[in-house]
Amino acid sequence: MRMRRFIKILLSLLKIIRFRINANPISTYIGNGTKFVGKRSIILSERVSIMPHTMLVCHGNAHIFVGEGTEIGMFSRVASLGFIEFGKNIITGPNVFISDYNHKYEDVNKSIKEQGNSFISCDFGKANISIGDDCWLGTNVVIVGNVKIGRHCVIGANSVVTKDIPDYCLAIGAPCKIVKKYNFDSKTWEKVKLSK
Repeated sequence: MRMRRFIKILLSLLKIIRFRINANPISTYIGNGTKFVGKRSIILSERVSIMPHTMLVCHGNAHIFVGEGTEIGMFSRVASLGFIEFGKNIITGPNVFISDYNHKYEDVNKSIKEQGNSFISCDFGKANISIGDDCWLGTNVVIVGNVKIGRHCVIGANSVVTKDIPDYCLAIGAPCKIVKKYNFDSKTWEKVKLSK
């Protein structure tokens, strides 16, 4: 058991050195096939796990911060032109896509590829996308734009989040809608009536 732990730490250390990212090799797990672009702008806190075949991308002066105890599921992609912030103890399922920008497509005389990216900037020092502590993002969740997800939220599988979700909510769908909210008085998750 000790040898296995030692090998895991050694492999994480080698990946951290190779990728030149800011992380603690003793408590960080980086899975096989994981890629980092803009490595010096990616900060991994203590006890972070990046599962295999995941990609974190910082373009230009962008930043990605992953909070303590967070686990990003395999085959996921996180891409930033600004600042994406994960809180503490977040778990994501596989195939999650998170991006604070999108492709431009206004000019029909140019290919979409040639038009670059559209990006909504926010106040200096604030995240374009922030995910609060203790959240769970299900398999295939997509988060795009300038979005804040509150603490202790559950985002159901295959949901597309383009608007803010407040604390203590269960949200599902494409587009994502809140279906339950925690009531601290009754200490239960209560259904939310959806507007038509």
